[in-house]
Amino acid sequence: MKRIIVTQLRWPLQSFTLNLLVTLSTIYEVIFIIDEFSLLSSKVDIKVLKENNIKVSVIKIPFIPKAIRNCPIYLKFFDSILYRSVSFNKYLFSLGTNIIKSLQTRHNNDTYCIAIEKASLSFCRISFSSQQLIYYSLELYYDNQSNKRVYNWFRKHELMTLRTLEGLIIQDKSRFDNFCLHNNLSKSMNIKPLYLPVTVDKCYSGELIDNFWHTKFSLDSHLKIVLYFGLIKPNVRGLEFLLSDIPEDYVVIIHGFGSPRFINALQSKSHRNNLFISTDDYKSSFIPILINSADIGYCWYNPADPNNELTAFSSEKIALFLSLGVPIISNDSISYRQLYDYCECGIGFNPKRDNIKDTISHIDSLYSSYSLNASLCYNRFFDFDNVCNNFLDQLRSIVN
Repeated sequence: MKRIIVTQLRWPLQSFTLNLLVTLSTIYEVIFIIDEFSLLSSKVDIKVLKENNIKVSVIKIPFIPKAIRNCPIYLKFFDSILYRSVSFNKYLFSLGTNIIKSLQTRHNNDTYCIAIEKASLSFCRISFSSQQLIYYSLELYYDNQSNKRVYNWFRKHELMTLRTLEGLIIQDKSRFDNFCLHNNLSKSMNIKPLYLPVTVDKCYSGELIDNFWHTKFSLDSHLKIVLYFGLIKPNVRGLEFLLSDIPEDYVVIIHGFGSPRFINALQSKSHRNNLFISTDDYKSSFIPILINSADIGYCWYNPADPNNELTAFSSEKIALFLSLGVPIISNDSISYRQLYDYCECGIGFNPKRDNIKDTISHIDSLYSSYSLNASLCYNRFFDFDNVCNNFLDQLRSIVN
């Protein structure tokens, strides 16, 4: 049996990664390596991995105080400090190297490594002697980030490794083309794409309450809801467009976390009867109830960079809304046009061209059709059970 080592460093574990690991374990021997920070900051339970005979190796960080381990806020702050240090990341990699060495007991042809994001790819390049690497790219960032030293160190290893990859797991063709363009990868290099959209588990709206927001904010029953959830920050998610005029029978609910100053500025405008803000912290398992209690999902990303522009198949938020038959309003980019060409489950909103009130009204006027299409799009692209077979066929062409 072939062996696949999946590495995930400096990146929180998400539900679609769990689904991938469990599915891989039905065909291959799977070993999962994750660092302690990533595991502690994750909101999913890894118990399912052990139940499926997946060996989980955690890179322990010996000097994390117990008080920090037990407090997510302190943990995140502590991690953010250490993350800025190249020396700490080298130390973290060295802790994982012994795990890798202990696993290399077979001929290299039997072992492949899937590296999730830049830190894991850097780790594999340093610690994994085999060249049989498959890169799982989740974000399309190429320029210097705020943490330049560490980012550039990861980026250097990424660029040095790309031309030796066996394959690239990425969400869709538009992101693959962009990845190749910005990394100067020509078609002659024959990097094999393995397409895998970000998926979420199937939810059944009939099994969930659908009046959570009406109860929380004491809304009249006839009012319908445009819901935004996620990062609350100016000029990033287009929240300012929601502050303009909207249909009279709709309200806007903004739920999430972010800049206190911006949240306060929004709250100063929430005296209007059609804007409500929630900053309460709910468990990830509760998110489907928040979504099921909405009528339209607002999923606009500022198209200032490729990672935010090409989000149709790479956003867990999109998948969550569509899984519950909730139509979406997104930015108007090539990836969303590809999604809507298949099934009209939402509208691409261009603030220079469109009016948010008219956009909401148009979806509302054809709501049954948009809602049905949202469910169809979820089944086609974002239900892991439906997309995994195609992905596995692609993977078998490499790992055979």
